[in-house]
Amino acid sequence: MARILLIEASATRRRALQTMFAAKGYELQVISSYAEGHAALSAQPPASISAVIVSWPEYSDHRAADVFSTLRNRDWSAVPVLILAKGDALTDSHAILDYLDNLVPPEKALYPRTEPARHQALKV
Repeated sequence: MARILLIEASATRRRALQTMFAAKGYELQVISSYAEGHAALSAQPPASISAVIVSWPEYSDHRAADVFSTLRNRDWSAVPVLILAKGDALTDSHAILDYLDNLVPPEKALYPRTEPARHQALKV
């Protein structure tokens, strides 16, 4: 079973994500603060976690910097990390790539921008 570490201050978002991931069969380790998140990251090997989802801090929190610094460490470089400033969560690889594609000009996109080629590429 894939194990995801979620570091999220909002109780509402934590509960929604926990429900969604449980329905998909994921094991979710839920952390409610950056201090706890940093401790969790430091206490376990990167290979024990399939992915990390971190919400961007809504206020200045020096412990958030510790979390991001740990995730930039070479030991954690193989673990996918998703950080979204608006508190959105993308859980599907294609959704993440689609999101990133929309941040770049069309000539740098990973997927075609027009149908039906786009639909076909996203199905793969």
